Amino acid sequence: MDVPCLAQRLLQIHLTCVFLVLWTRFDEQSWLTGQALAFALTNRDWGRFDIDFYPYFQWLEFASVSAFVLECGAPIALWIKPIGKFWALGLIGMFVMLTVTTSVGWWDLMMICVLVVFLPAPWLERLMRPLAGSAAPTPQASSTPGSNSS
Repeated sequence: MDVPCLAQRLLQIHLTCVFLVLWTRFDEQSWLTGQALAFALTNRDWGRFDIDFYPYFQWLEFASVSAFVLECGAPIALWIKPIGKFWALGLIGMFVMLTVTTSVGWWDLMMICVLVVFLPAPWLERLMRPLAGSAAPTPQASSTPGSNSS
């Protein structure tokens, strides 16, 4: 089943605008120094686990800067054909990890679902094929002459 091109393009444009808003983070020191993720994980309102992440602060700095680059680069990188699909996979992976480690409601899951509009159709068809095979068969209309279905 083909997705109408206009609907897909509107979702792509909407997602680009969402990531463009993140460019306001350029003046926030916590993102530039890599401390934003550490704050989110150790904050009792957002962190999912009660773990002391401070011994891993160097790794959290790397992850935070990586997320910053992924998100702020998304409005441009997602539209570049050779790298867009891999950028989308990187963002999906980032949001999966955020879903596992933080508790921010449905935001991460919604972003994962919407990011599939930047993935190639053959990848999605291959992913969905096993699910389509497990669906219950639909009844076929009788094609024998003289059969009456009423």
